[in-house]
Amino acid sequence: MYKYLPWFAVIFCLGVIFYLSHQPASVSNQLSTGVTQAILSVLDNLLPEGIEIHHRNLNSRIRKIAHFLIYFVCSMLLINALRRSKSGLEFRQHALITILFCVLFAVIDELHQLFILGRGAQVSDVIIDSTGACGGIIVYYLIGKWRKSHSSNE
Repeated sequence: MYKYLPWFAVIFCLGVIFYLSHQPASVSNQLSTGVTQAILSVLDNLLPEGIEIHHRNLNSRIRKIAHFLIYFVCSMLLINALRRSKSGLEFRQHALITILFCVLFAVIDELHQLFILGRGAQVSDVIIDSTGACGGIIVYYLIGKWRKSHSSNE
């Protein structure tokens, strides 16, 4: 069962991406506006008085950050699932498969949005998604190196 758990996590993450992309523009905007308001509320409570947060384009930036983060997480889950599958491939091969899959999924996801009310495909989103996927692979690699160095020191 444990060898399938990483793959369930990957499928769940891909499902979340598809679910969010399948929302009409009005619903998607309402969700991101709610997240933006929650972040602003937290920041207003954390920052000292007198410091203002410029709200202009914040919702758009948060949407882009969300693109980056979901593919960051997805790539980490995917490379982890590949590594745990004991395929005999090297890390570089797993990384390449992960990047190619994430980029392909990002392209398909953007094309899927062409058929959703009020949504559209943006090349910039694919670039942000791909950057997030690369970032996730790099962090996964660095965590692995750190864990290996700390386990050999004990």
